[in-house]
Amino acid sequence: MTRPLLSLGLAIILSATACGGDKQARKPVATKVPAEPAAACPETPPLGELFAIWQMLSHHEFVISAADLRAASKDPVSALIYLSQHEDVIPSTRLRALEALSFVPDDRVKALYTKLLKPVEEGVDDNPRHKAIMGFARAFPDEALGVIGPVLAIEVDPQIRLTAAKALVEFCGEDGRIVVFQAADVESEKWVRDKMRNYATDRDNPMEPAPGKPKPTFH
Repeated sequence: MTRPLLSLGLAIILSATACGGDKQARKPVATKVPAEPAAACPETPPLGELFAIWQMLSHHEFVISAADLRAASKDPVSALIYLSQHEDVIPSTRLRALEALSFVPDDRVKALYTKLLKPVEEGVDDNPRHKAIMGFARAFPDEALGVIGPVLAIEVDPQIRLTAAKALVEFCGEDGRIVVFQAADVESEKWVRDKMRNYATDRDNPMEPAPGKPKPTFH
């Protein structure tokens, strides 16, 4: 199917299921990903802008940048939030929209990421939570230690703990490394502890220490 036909198909689906539309017209979602209920759905962004960003997200080989997003839409945050939360957008595109929000951060992005950082119910896809952790750290590195750091201590899911560790190391500099190293000291599961130590000691994520700060070590 060509891109114009795909765009036309998306236009029909989104216009038919926009806020205030018939809920019964919605197609079932194959993967259970948290989404805003229809009543809380944001106003539909201009369709031309929505399609332009949707097409970027659909090309998985395309590396999205803030400049690309702003060139495609006057308000890329609105379009990305809409696509990330609309139940009729396929889960992989919704996740990519969540990730792309980190390149155009504002208060709306922070609010959505903060909401998605919360634990999900059993049976609900937690991939949006992983994206929110990485996205928050990328978009708001100065606040990430205080917001994401506690996840290392209180989260029961080891995969989420590892995502939090990776986010802090990648985007929070040497302070992030130190927090992850300290978390590894008290981590209960050996494979998680070893991975955290790999992050904190540069084996997976090389980074020079900040000036005047020692490189973390362990015995």
